[in-house]
Amino acid sequence: MNNIKFGDEKKKGSFFLQIKHDFYKGTIEGWKRYAIALCIFVFLCFVFQIRAEKIIQFNKISKEISFSDFILFMFRGMNVFDGNAVELQDKLPQWFLVNIYLSIIIGYFPLKDLSESGIQVLIRTKSRVSWWLSKCLWVTYNVLIYYAISIIVITVFSLFHGGLSLEPSKELNLILSNLDISKFNFKGILIVGIILPVITSITFSLIQLLISLFTNSIISNMFIITVLTLTPFYCNSFFIGNYLMILRSNLNIGDSGVSIVYGIVICVVLSIATIFIGANKIKRYDILEK
Repeated sequence: MNNIKFGDEKKKGSFFLQIKHDFYKGTIEGWKRYAIALCIFVFLCFVFQIRAEKIIQFNKISKEISFSDFILFMFRGMNVFDGNAVELQDKLPQWFLVNIYLSIIIGYFPLKDLSESGIQVLIRTKSRVSWWLSKCLWVTYNVLIYYAISIIVITVFSLFHGGLSLEPSKELNLILSNLDISKFNFKGILIVGIILPVITSITFSLIQLLISLFTNSIISNMFIITVLTLTPFYCNSFFIGNYLMILRSNLNIGDSGVSIVYGIVICVVLSIATIFIGANKIKRYDILEK
C-alpha cells in the first residue's frame, strides 16, 4: 500500500512539475505576446469608441456607451454572408484579428518547448501523457488569460463612459452592427459574448495543439486560419467558428442562427475527444523526434 501511495505521489509531483514548467516558460516568458494582445484590444476599443461617439452624436442618442456595448462590438462577428462586400470589409478584419492572434499565441510554445528545456522536463517526469495533459491545461488557461485581457480593457474603457452599465444601447447596436438587442438580456450577452466564445476558442486551441503534435505548428495554424476564413460563408451548427460570432446566434436571428446549447455540447464533446485522442496517440508516438 505504501509503495502504491508513493507511486501516486510521485506521478502527481511529476505532473505539477510539468505544469509549473509550462506556466513559466509558456506564459511568464511569453509576456510580450500578451502585451500585444493588450494593444490589440485597446486599439479595437478605441475604434469602437470613436465610431460609437459619432453615431451617438449624429443620431442624438441619449444613452452612454456601456460595458455590454463594448462586448457586443468586440465579439459581434458578422451576419451570414449574402454578397455584401461592405459588411465583409467592415466586420471581418476585426473578428479575424482577435481569433487568429489567439491561434498564434497558442501555436508558438508547445512544440518549441520540446527543442529547448522542455525535453529535459519530459525526461524527468517520464510520462508522455503528463506532458500532453499539461499542454492541454496550458492551452485552456491561456485562452482564459486572453479573454480576461479583453474584459479588463473593456472594463477600463467602460469606466470612462459613465461606469460599468450592463444595459446596451438599442439604437447604437442596431445602427453599428445591425444587432437587435431587444432579444437579449445581460445573461444572454454574457453567454453569447463571453462564455460561448471562450469555450469555442478552447476547443479550437486544443484541436490546434493536437494537429501540431502530429504535423507541425505551421500546418496547425494553417488549419485554424482556413476554418476561420470559411466561417463567414457558412452558418452551420457543426462549423464551430460560428459560435465565435454573436450575430450568428439564434438569440439574434432565430432558427436560422446557431444554437447556443448545441454549440456548448459540440465544443465540450470535441474538446474531450481531442484530449483523449492525444493522450492515447502520444503513448506510442516518438515525441522526441519533434
